Amino acid sequence: MSVRFTEDLDFRAPNARQPIHVVGVLRQHLGVPDEPKDVVVKAIREWLKLNAASSALIRDLKRSEFAVVLDRANA
Repeated sequence: MSVRFTEDLDFRAPNARQPIHVVGVLRQHLGVPDEPKDVVVKAIREWLKLNAASSALIRDLKRSEFAVVLDRANA
């Protein structure tokens, strides 16, 4: 197997976390799938303090009712 081939593959360690790209998946991950918006906003803000949002998640947050979590002034 050539080096070029292995560089193109996205290998991850078995215990590595998969990035979250969709607000619904993030809500499930945080355990707040059916909670009121204020609870979800707080949970997502706390998660963002320790995790970097992927560009796809940022787009989904902007398209959804949770774009407010991206506003650093409100954090």
